[in-house]
Amino acid sequence: GCLTTPLLFSMFVDAEISSQDSTKLVMKLGLSLILPLVVGKLMAMVFQPVRETVKKFKKYIGLVQSVGICLILWIKLSTSIENGTFKLVGITDILAVIALMLLLHLFLLLLVFLISQAFFFRRDQTVIMMLLVSQKTLVLTAAIASALPDKIGDAALI
Repeated sequence: GCLTTPLLFSMFVDAEISSQDSTKLVMKLGLSLILPLVVGKLMAMVFQPVRETVKKFKKYIGLVQSVGICLILWIKLSTSIENGTFKLVGITDILAVIALMLLLHLFLLLLVFLISQAFFFRRDQTVIMMLLVSQKTLVLTAAIASALPDKIGDAALI
């Protein structure tokens, strides 16, 4: 997703983003998302103490990830408020975006549910799929929005 989304974004918004910008975006996302993932996985595979430590503190590592996402969103929102770009958005626009995001989220959950039913997944497998899909969308959205070039718009407003 983090590699295909910028490329699809550049196809649909080609007037706003050049191929050079989309390449920079893919590189930035690769360095901020894929590189840490690969390094972490390699360390866990090669070093037994790392694997044991991750297993022991898995709950807290997930909490740190959630706090990190919240901090990224907070920083982007604070920057937008400081720059004054947040004042350009009316309350009806904010409520409309919230409503659309809720509808999109419900649609994705329904789609995952229907797909899992079509493949006759057990109830526990369906619940896991729905949880994973709902968790991945915020992470990917936050990462892509924070990496977009400034000429696209304010990341907090995106």
